[in-house]
Amino acid sequence: MAHTKAKQSRPVRYFAVTYFDGQEVLSGGRQSVFRSKRLCRAKRIARSNMPLDADRIELVEINGADFEGRREAYRRGLAQ
Repeated sequence: MAHTKAKQSRPVRYFAVTYFDGQEVLSGGRQSVFRSKRLCRAKRIARSNMPLDADRIELVEINGADFEGRREAYRRGLAQ
């Protein structure tokens, strides 16, 4: 039996999604930033959270370290 190396797990990527109705930006989406390991899963998450009046999605990969830093600062602010 041949031994194979263990597969490397995919890194977690951070995505920001914006929903549009024509040229107008909608703020009614349930999640605007989320984590996913795969782009196809990120697209599926974005579509499932899309408001009914939105006609298109803009999905952008963002820097995870910046997001985690802002998230921790926000949580510390809420705790005080």
